[in-house]
Amino acid sequence: MKHNGLFEALKSVPASRVAEDAGIPLRRRGERAWACCPLHGERTPSMCFYADGRWHCFGCNQGGDAVALFAALNRLTMGEAARALAAEHGKHGKHGEHGEHGEHGVAPPQRAGPPPIDRSQWRRALATWRSRRWGVLCAIRHAAREVLSWFCDKEDAWEHPLFNRALRAIAEADFELCRMEKMDTEDLIELYEREVDGNVD
Repeated sequence: MKHNGLFEALKSVPASRVAEDAGIPLRRRGERAWACCPLHGERTPSMCFYADGRWHCFGCNQGGDAVALFAALNRLTMGEAARALAAEHGKHGKHGEHGEHGEHGVAPPQRAGPPPIDRSQWRRALATWRSRRWGVLCAIRHAAREVLSWFCDKEDAWEHPLFNRALRAIAEADFELCRMEKMDTEDLIELYEREVDGNVD
């Protein structure tokens, strides 16, 4: 397949790393970690991350590797997810496999945003980037709300750093979602280009 080398290179990226980058809180128990699955609503953690880098949710029965999780969280195809994840982690396919990114392979961008693109493809790239960013913000908000639910019966919740971090995460995610919803195309392009350059506030 076209992206086989890229998928092979991404086997070194554990799914738990993708979850943590998306702001999903993990509870580690021995060699495994557990989280409340952001792909469906739940109050009890049923999403398991294994030592071999894979994951499985016993609630919605979804699972796979880091690419599968990245694709599910950001509503991307497996190919799109592999290219984006490879760009974030500086991974290349065998013999410099590059898919649609030209003869130089997948160039790692700033972690704040997506890789630079050919301007002729900006409309498609902008839509993909916006969908991905929206999905990540929603995942962060969902995960933070799950954290708050752990403290619903605790009178001293305000004294816990995790509780306060979750409140802050929800506020920041809500602010960004509201800002993105009100942006016109020119504003979105400006924000996209700032993320590409790594100059996000």
